[in-house]
Amino acid sequence: MSRTLHPRCNATRLPILLSLLLTPYLASATAAEPPQTQVRPDGALQWVGARAQVGIGYDSLQKLRAEFSGVLTESAQSAVMGSAWLAKRAGGIKLGYQYQPADQKDASIRKVFGALDQNNQGDRKLSLGGGLEGERWFGTGYLSRALTGQREMSSTSTTSVGTSSGIDNGRPYNDVITTTTLTRIYERAYDWGVGAEIGRVFEAPGLTLTARLDREWGKESAAQNSLTLGAIKRFAGTPHSLSLQASAHSRSGPLEADRHDTRAMVMYRYDFGGAANYRAARHVKQTPFSADPATANATTAAVATADTSVVAEPPKTETRLVKTTVTMTGDAFFGLNSAVLTEGAKQQLTDLVEALRKNGIEGAIRVVGHTCNLGSDTYNLKLSQRRAEAVRAFLTTATGMANDAIQTEGVGKAKPKFPNTAASRDKNRRVDIEFISVLTKEEVITLPTPAASKPQSPAKAGEPAKTPTIEWKSEVIDEEPTWVRRALRTLPGHKQYVDTYRYARTEQSASTQREWVNRTPSAADDTASVMAGSSVLVSIMANDTDPDGDALQIESVGTPKFGSVSIEGNAIRYAVPKSQVAGSDEFTYTVRDAKGAKSVARVRVAISGYNQAPVAGSDSATVSLGASVLIPVLTNDSDPDGDAIEIDSVSAPSAGTAVIENGAIRYAAAANAALGDVNFSYTVRDAKGAKTTASVRVTVTAKPNSSPLAMDDSYYIPYAQLRKPIPLDVLKNDSDPDGDTLTIKSFTQPTNDIGSLSLSGNQLVLLTSRMFATSTFTYTVSDGKGGTSTATVTLIDP
Repeated sequence: MSRTLHPRCNATRLPILLSLLLTPYLASATAAEPPQTQVRPDGALQWVGARAQVGIGYDSLQKLRAEFSGVLTESAQSAVMGSAWLAKRAGGIKLGYQYQPADQKDASIRKVFGALDQNNQGDRKLSLGGGLEGERWFGTGYLSRALTGQREMSSTSTTSVGTSSGIDNGRPYNDVITTTTLTRIYERAYDWGVGAEIGRVFEAPGLTLTARLDREWGKESAAQNSLTLGAIKRFAGTPHSLSLQASAHSRSGPLEADRHDTRAMVMYRYDFGGAANYRAARHVKQTPFSADPATANATTAAVATADTSVVAEPPKTETRLVKTTVTMTGDAFFGLNSAVLTEGAKQQLTDLVEALRKNGIEGAIRVVGHTCNLGSDTYNLKLSQRRAEAVRAFLTTATGMANDAIQTEGVGKAKPKFPNTAASRDKNRRVDIEFISVLTKEEVITLPTPAASKPQSPAKAGEPAKTPTIEWKSEVIDEEPTWVRRALRTLPGHKQYVDTYRYARTEQSASTQREWVNRTPSAADDTASVMAGSSVLVSIMANDTDPDGDALQIESVGTPKFGSVSIEGNAIRYAVPKSQVAGSDEFTYTVRDAKGAKSVARVRVAISGYNQAPVAGSDSATVSLGASVLIPVLTNDSDPDGDAIEIDSVSAPSAGTAVIENGAIRYAAAANAALGDVNFSYTVRDAKGAKTTASVRVTVTAKPNSSPLAMDDSYYIPYAQLRKPIPLDVLKNDSDPDGDTLTIKSFTQPTNDIGSLSLSGNQLVLLTSRMFATSTFTYTVSDGKGGTSTATVTLIDP
């Protein structure tokens, strides 16, 4: 017999509780071994769900179909399950969590799930839902959402051609308009869906009936309503079951040709787990006990009345072993992750020690440690052993018993007595203490009345008394109802079919080709001036236009009175002889656009007297490498007619650069140019355009040397480099204006006698001999052409 002691109980009650525990055993003790308590099943076998199940069947839509489902993990009040189905290029998976609220044994099972399904065209949808399941009825609701987009099924294209005419900004046109209409047909899974399922379990025939209603919708007013009826037949005591499902579907939408259809599916399923998948509706515990002493005494008295020779059986003393188990709960003994006895636990153990001293024990005391489900298996096993050892240490100290008289064992979280929930898991942080007490009780046994019709003589003095009549007390065991485990191991249903709908998208495009009505170009008169003995190029197109934007070209040119004309591209060159006196001349020309329309304009030319060209003299100058010089070339140039002259152009020199600058020419020699003469020419022009060319010679000389530039430096010398050579690249920030290569010419030793400097190649090497704060030295660089520069280097010991 077991009892549970809590820390809130008065500590003085423990001996009384132990006495109450032992009393039933002493009261029923007899010379013969009594019958043992029996537990037997009662009621029909009921299905409690399978931990794993496979199925195969036929689906009128997807043909051959296979299913798999199983429990991933489960506890006394919850289960996590997964399932999958597979057909040709179609399938789905589902994950569900079922649980019963803590401390609510009769509450319905709560269910939540998520499912991903796909049809044989690759359309997918996600379903999320939940529901409740009780002893007989269950229900589920869910929401679905398409995860895939549209698929183009077909497309058609039509083309039409039309014309229109009009005037745009005064310009007439004819438009050819081509219109193309493209219609595409798309298919996709219904965008959204809701569904609800209700079902009824009939335990006696092993039958489950379901009804499900679904509503799905998408674009373009497309929608589908589905009604599904199902039945599952389980064959009691076997792993076999059959299911049948039939559904009717009604669709609406602009492109739905088949608006109604029906489907059917039959499945055979096999449960793994054998007999463990079935359990009796309940279990009954039958406990034996002796006949009521009052009844026995009454019978004996009746016999004594019939026969006065009956002699009462003298009392008999018998010693009987009674096994008593005392269980200490977790909240009485230990805190979370602790093997230290609480004060309440110590008080209870003290009361237990007093009971042991009073009644004594037979054999060893067995102490079993337990933990809740928090933590790993390995850690909890060790923690439960430490808890058992803590109790043994307390008992050995209090009773003086040897260690080997108290057996300890740790079982971790393997044998919880309470649900491992937030509300009750602390009760599993306990130890069980089991021992056997030896008690002696004097008991008077009265013989019962014989079963025969003839009175039987009572037992004589000294004869052994007969065993009292044994009766059985039946008690229904309080255990988990079969429907709870069945509901925890059953996933809620949902619509697995991924149905689709079709809709159209129309695209229209139009292209316009405009044909303009050609208009005549507009040629404007031009003017020009020329000096006798020269020519002028008249850009007649500069002021000619075409209203349609067409390109123009000169088709012909008339004959002038004095000079001559010729066509040069989109211009006309007019030339007059030197002998021509001042006056004027004119001629006409004709332009034509790309479409042949023409226009005529006139050119008037003013002729001035003959102009003499200016006279230009040669020039010379000197410049050093990398420098420039401004050469006033016009100082020795003149014009016979007294016209003003200016530099018209300058040629490229053989080396260096030459540019016009403020009526002179600036020549610049490159820094790396060759020494010697450089030649180039320039052209002068008078006010009337006459030109003359002259030459310039520039002598390039060597550039004077420039001194280098040495820059100060500073270096941090760490202590770790003490007495170690440290290279100092002091030239890295020094430069030479002429680009000469620099070398270290000389240097001084560091101040404050901190070490020495030496030259290695083109670097200084510092070797320190002691610690210091700061020190300086100087060095001098040379460009190899006599130029030098000195800088200071600062050394810092950080």
